[in-house]
Amino acid sequence: MQWWTKGLAIFTTVACGPFVPMSGTNETDGSSGMETSSDGGATTENGEVTTGVTVPPECEWVEIVDPALDEEQLAKRFGHSSPFTGEEMAEIREIYVEESGVRSLQGLECAVGLQRLVLTRNEIEDVSPLAGLPNLRALELDENRITDVGPLGTLPALEYLNLRINQITDVSPLAEAPKLGRVNLTGNPVGDLSSLAALVSLNTLVAVDTGITSLEGLRGSSLVSLYVSVNPMLTDVSPVVDMPDLLILEIGRTGVTDLSPLLEVDWEPCASVLGVTEASLDAYSLEVVIPVLCERKVHVTWDEGECDHELDPMYQPCIA
Repeated sequence: MQWWTKGLAIFTTVACGPFVPMSGTNETDGSSGMETSSDGGATTENGEVTTGVTVPPECEWVEIVDPALDEEQLAKRFGHSSPFTGEEMAEIREIYVEESGVRSLQGLECAVGLQRLVLTRNEIEDVSPLAGLPNLRALELDENRITDVGPLGTLPALEYLNLRINQITDVSPLAEAPKLGRVNLTGNPVGDLSSLAALVSLNTLVAVDTGITSLEGLRGSSLVSLYVSVNPMLTDVSPVVDMPDLLILEIGRTGVTDLSPLLEVDWEPCASVLGVTEASLDAYSLEVVIPVLCERKVHVTWDEGECDHELDPMYQPCIA
């Protein structure tokens, strides 16, 4: 099942599978359908100019030290192995190398035109070569060995970040990424998410099984979707009352027993989703709160059932 809310795709398998895919990719050659603009930038299909693709002086010749990264994609793209010219590296818009044993990202600091990088299920520990890449918008590094996300906070264009199943404990550097809107931290021992409240662009946060104990630090945030299931020490949902844009809340398999604060949330009829499966809810939540939310046309799923108001994919009023 797929839910669309305010133009944002949210997948019910978000904690286990791919997050929200970027659009505009040519599946046949991995390119993004870009042309070169007169100033040396890249023009997307919708006319936007990608800036910052001037080749840095230190990138005249670029050595890709990891053979998996070289042979899996770059050698195939350019018809020869590393080293590559700085101009060749600047042409790259997308890289996909999954489950190939990639360990080193050295050389990618010269991929100044790179917009999307997918390196799922590899052996990456150091992401410092990505620091400051001016056009990187989507980054998927799930199932690696990353502990330090400091370099990722220097990415000025980053909008989507998947760090699911790494070894990250401190996410505060991400608060410096000005355009970051969607983050998946599932399976990292983060514990504290409060630093992310400073991200005014953040609308989707997936923090399943992260060891968090409180949502207080996110109070007042502009989140639209919040997934915090499988956090047994999380017991209080009252901070979501002060999340005015919230449409989707997943709190299954947490320590939450009292849903009464959710009666104070201004839920959007037919567009709001609440998931509370495998939660030990108290009698008032089961007998009063959930029925009231259902009457308000919130799509609620709990152990005993669900109230489904046929969510409209076009974000229109409820389907009769």
